[in-house]
Amino acid sequence: MNNGGWLVCGIQALRPRFHLTRAEALVCRHVVRGKSNKEVAIVLGIATSTARTHLLSTCRKVGVASRGELAFAVFCESVALLERGEVAPGSPARAQPTTRDHPRAAMG
Repeated sequence: MNNGGWLVCGIQALRPRFHLTRAEALVCRHVVRGKSNKEVAIVLGIATSTARTHLLSTCRKVGVASRGELAFAVFCESVALLERGEVAPGSPARAQPTTRDHPRAAMG
């Protein structure tokens, strides 16, 4: 999938199970792609401390202790979706609203 679309599907699958907010899911999306808190903050137009807060909240909800463990949890969920046939390899990710990269717009 383009731009890690299968990872996006994994994150979207985790959202309802762990009650992740839209902002937490957005931060998670960038973290699992290897971005630092500062890079996430720049991309999303939020403070670095806010990115860190969303990351810590996401880790707590998912029950992991680090960004690496979070990435592994998303990867495992994505693989499970592929195995169940809920996402076809190479297919585009589910459509996202145009405000997907700006949590303030998504929360408003």
